[in-house]
Amino acid sequence: MDTSDTPRQEVPASTLPQIQVTVQGITNQYGAECLGQQMFHILREVGEYIDISALDGVTVAVDYDEALRDLDRGVEGLAPLSRTNDEGLAGVGKSVVVMRGDAVKTHIVLSAGPVCPIVLEGADRDEEDFRTAIAIIAHECAHVEEIAFREDQFPASIFVRRPGISSAITSSTSPKPAGVNMRSAVCRRGSRSTRKPVSATIWPFG
Repeated sequence: MDTSDTPRQEVPASTLPQIQVTVQGITNQYGAECLGQQMFHILREVGEYIDISALDGVTVAVDYDEALRDLDRGVEGLAPLSRTNDEGLAGVGKSVVVMRGDAVKTHIVLSAGPVCPIVLEGADRDEEDFRTAIAIIAHECAHVEEIAFREDQFPASIFVRRPGISSAITSSTSPKPAGVNMRSAVCRRGSRSTRKPVSATIWPFG
């Protein structure tokens, strides 16, 4: 059948802005570059379905706690950030509200361990760990959209109320999304990216 006249559904343009992905603590330069490049690739694809235009940047760190403490949030006098680490949950990702000039933006900080599987291929990759890594990234991207929406509706209030929003996984040897206390709105936004898998099915946190 001739389908030349059939309208093609266009892939939406990515909302990924010009940002910097910083990889900290990985001494192998090639490995660090591969992780940063793959993170850009995933962010670009997720940005086709989640509005991440208010994303300030992404930090992937081996020392997640240090990265949280040292993040420049653009406002002086704020208490240092710390990971979620209670009731069997260990934080692995946090969407941090920052001020850049007069604009409220969101900076994503990720623990390197749980997201490193995104650079592995073929027999070297565990699919469950890969899907968990994608889910963490997509979920934090959903926070970027959610925070921007709230700032638009309630200007100058989000930064005070919500300096950091974190993802957590069970503190076991295998990082599986469980027992995560997240807002349902973010979970719905994160699940939107499953409409076009990023090399795997994306799991929304719940």
